[in-house]
Amino acid sequence: MAGFSVLTNPQAAAAVLNLNKTLSSLNETQNRINTGLKVATAKDDAATFAIALGMRSDVAAYKQVRENLSLGQSTLGTASAAVSQIGEEISAIKEKVTQAANLETGRDEVQLAIDNALNNIRNYISAASFNGVNLIDGSEDKIGQTFDVVSSLTRTDSGVLSLSKIKVNYEDLSVDNSGRGLSALSGVDVTEGKATEASVTRTDAVSADLKFATGGLTDGEQFDLNYVDADGNDQSLTFTTYSAVAGQTGTNAAVAATAGSADTNDKAAVAVTFSDELEALLDDGGADADANEIGAGLTRVAFTLTVEGEAFDASIDVSAATDSLSMLAILNDSEFFTTHQLTATGDGDSLTITQDNATDDVVTFTNVVVEGSAATTAQLASDFAIVGGSAQAAADSLKEKLDNLALDGGPLAGLGFTFDSTTTSGTLTVARSLAEGVGEIKAFTTGTVNTFTTASDTFTLNESDGKTSQVALTFNKDLEAGDVIELTFNNGVNDKTFTLVIGEKSDTTTTSGAEITGSNGKYHLAYDEVVANGGVARTTDEVASAVYAVLSQAGSATSTNAGALVGAINDFLNSGTGTAATTDTLGGNSDAAFKLQLNGDTITITDTDQRASGADDAFSISAFNMDSSTGGSLDFDAMLKAIDAAETTLKQVSARIGAAESSLESQADFMDELTKAVNDGIGTLVDANMAEESARLQALQVQQQLGLQALSIANQQPQSILGLFQ
Repeated sequence: MAGFSVLTNPQAAAAVLNLNKTLSSLNETQNRINTGLKVATAKDDAATFAIALGMRSDVAAYKQVRENLSLGQSTLGTASAAVSQIGEEISAIKEKVTQAANLETGRDEVQLAIDNALNNIRNYISAASFNGVNLIDGSEDKIGQTFDVVSSLTRTDSGVLSLSKIKVNYEDLSVDNSGRGLSALSGVDVTEGKATEASVTRTDAVSADLKFATGGLTDGEQFDLNYVDADGNDQSLTFTTYSAVAGQTGTNAAVAATAGSADTNDKAAVAVTFSDELEALLDDGGADADANEIGAGLTRVAFTLTVEGEAFDASIDVSAATDSLSMLAILNDSEFFTTHQLTATGDGDSLTITQDNATDDVVTFTNVVVEGSAATTAQLASDFAIVGGSAQAAADSLKEKLDNLALDGGPLAGLGFTFDSTTTSGTLTVARSLAEGVGEIKAFTTGTVNTFTTASDTFTLNESDGKTSQVALTFNKDLEAGDVIELTFNNGVNDKTFTLVIGEKSDTTTTSGAEITGSNGKYHLAYDEVVANGGVARTTDEVASAVYAVLSQAGSATSTNAGALVGAINDFLNSGTGTAATTDTLGGNSDAAFKLQLNGDTITITDTDQRASGADDAFSISAFNMDSSTGGSLDFDAMLKAIDAAETTLKQVSARIGAAESSLESQADFMDELTKAVNDGIGTLVDANMAEESARLQALQVQQQLGLQALSIANQQPQSILGLFQ
C-alpha cells in the first residue's frame, strides 16, 4: 500500500489526467456533431483536407459550367422557337403561291398575305436573340463563326485543368441578304405578269382521250377513268351511259291567266310539258311515254294558285297512282282541286290544270313542280351517269360530271386534272395541270368496244436528256399593244425563239400569225383578237383561244397569213439533226410534232415523241412565256422551287440547331450527375458519421461523469487526514 504524502496526491492527479483526455475527446466529438465534418480543418487531417479542398473547387467550377450550359440552352431554344415559326410562315407562302396560280383576279390580296408572312419571318429572326446572342440573323461578322458553350472541365493526370466546349454554328436565315439564307423568298411576287408559265419533266401521262361513237350512246354501257390519286394509289371511276337527252326532270312554270267574260272560254290554265329525259326513263319503247306510264312515274304535283291577290299553295301526293287515269282521279278528287274548282287532264307529254271561273277574278298559276319517282330522278342525277344522243352531247355530259367530281370533296379534287370536250369534236380529253398537278393520268378503258374508241392520244413524259417535255402558258390580265409571247424550240442543234407581238389598235388589216416585215422571227397578233374589240375587253379565255388559233394554223414560212409562224417553226426543226417534222408541227392530235391543247385560259404544248409508242425525234420545246413592259409571265414553278429551296435551308438549320440542343441537354444532365458524384466523394472523405459521433458523445459524457467521481474520491483521503489536526 502506497504511503500518504501531504505534497502529492497521485490518485487525484491520475483522475485529473483521465478527465482532461475525456474532455478533449468530448470537445472533438461535439465539434464534429456541430459541423457535421470529421475533417473540418487541415489539423484534423491535412492530406484529406487538401484533397477535399481541391474537389470543392472543382465542384464550384462544375456549377458554373452548368450555368453556362443553361445559358446556351436558352440561346438555342430561342433560335429553335423562331425556326419553327419561320417554317409555318414558309408553308403559308407556298399555300398562297399555289392559290395565286389558279386566280385571274385577287392576286394583290394574295401578295399582301405573302408580304405579311415575309415581314413575320424578318421579325422572328430579329427577335431570336438571347443575352445579346442571335444565332440565325446572318450578320456579316458572324459568317463562318461559332458560338462556343463551355461544356465541361477536364483534369489531367498531372492535375492540370482544361475547358471543353460545344461549338454551335451561327446560321443565316436572313431574307434580304442576296444569294444566301432565305433570300429566295424575297423574289416571290404573284402580282407581276400578265401570264403564268409552267414547265414539266415528269414521267407520268400528260393526257388521255375518250372518243365517243358518232351515233351517240346506248343505255347501260360502262367505261372507266383510271388514274393515280395524291397518295400514289391506283383508282378507277366507272360511268354508265344513257341515250336520253339531258334535261331536268319535270318543268317549273310561271303562267298567268286572266278570266274573261262568263262563257265557256272563261278559264285559267297551266300546262306542264314533261322533259324528254323524264319521258325516256318512263318510256317502254315507244316514241313517247303513254299516259299510263306518265301517271305511274310521278310522285307529287305542287303549285301556287293566286286568286285576286290571295295565294294558295298546293302539294298533292300522287305516288299511289298506278296509271294516268288513277293519277288524274287523285288530283281531281283532292280537297284542294274541289275547293278551288280545278280540273286536271293529261296525256303522254303533259299535265294540264284548269281553273273554271265564271267571274272576273284574276287567277295565276306559279311555282309549278311535277316530280318523278325517286328512282327516276336519282338515276340521271348520279355523278356517274352520262347522257347523250350524240357524240358531242356525250362528251359534254362527261365533262360536266368530271368537273363536278373535281370540286372540293370529290374524288378528283386537288389532283390538278382539267377536262376538255370542245377542242376535238365528240372527244373528252383529261389533262394534268402543270402548275398544281399531284395526280397521275393513266387511261380510259371500256367494256364495249363498239361504242367507244379507247384513247390512242396518250402521252408519257420521259425526256431522258433532261429537256423540257411540256410547257403551258396561262393568261391572267388584260394585254396591251406591244406585249409579246415567245416560244423557244430546239431542233437537236440549237434553240430559236419565235415571237408573237400584239399590234397597235389602229392596225386592223394585218392577219394574226403573219410575219412582221423585217422582224426576223416576229409575228403579228391582232389587237382586236387579244386586247379589245369594239371597246369591249377580251377575256383571258378569248385571248388563249386567239393565240391557240394562230399556233394551230399549219402553213408555209412564206405565207402572208396565220400559217407563216407554224411554217417557220417547221422549217427550223427540219434544219436540225432530228427527224423531219410533218407540216402539222403544232396540232391537237398525235400526228403533230407537238401536241397543242386549249383549256379555258391555258395553252399547253407537249412534245409528242414522248408517247410510249413514239420515237424520239430530237425536237423539244424549251420555253413558252410572255414579256411586257408592265409585267410579263409569272413563273409559278420557279417560285415554288425557290420556296422549296428556302424550306430545305430551313430544315438544315433546324437539324443543326436541334442537334446542338440535344448535345447541350445531354451535357447538362452529365454535369448534374458529375457534380453529385463529386459531392458524394467529398462527403465520404470529410463528413462525420453522425450515428457514430452520437454514440461516442454518450460514452464520453459517461466517462466525464466517472472521471469527476474518481477525482472527488481521490480528494477525500487528504481531507480526512487534515481533519485529525483540527
